[in-house]
Amino acid sequence: MEDRRRASGEARLPDRRKGGGAGRSFQKRFTSMLLLPLTVMAIFLGVTLAGADQGTVARMLGHPFIGIALFAFVVLVALHMTLGVIDIIADYVHGALMSRLAIGSAVTYAAIVVGASGWALLKLNLGD
Repeated sequence: MEDRRRASGEARLPDRRKGGGAGRSFQKRFTSMLLLPLTVMAIFLGVTLAGADQGTVARMLGHPFIGIALFAFVVLVALHMTLGVIDIIADYVHGALMSRLAIGSAVTYAAIVVGASGWALLKLNLGD
């Protein structure tokens, strides 16, 4: 069967058992466990700072512990999201080029979000 596919020019699907799937599954579970306390902290911060003036928000987010925790939250959310998107792309996007472009786009988007969030938190922590 495989020889007939190669002869007819059909693309061969990658064998998913050979790599990536189990490791990504573990990474998604690990990041979700790390995200639990950080999500609670982010929700608490959002509820606490709702309706506060800009100075109070800047002062609160400018605290080093809160800034580091929020940056860790953003990094882990971006990593968790990217791992999930890679699994979705592997399942639904066929063709090596389109798959690589889609994964590259997802990773680029996550990097831009992490970079922008890190820059904003750094500016708040350094006092502009």
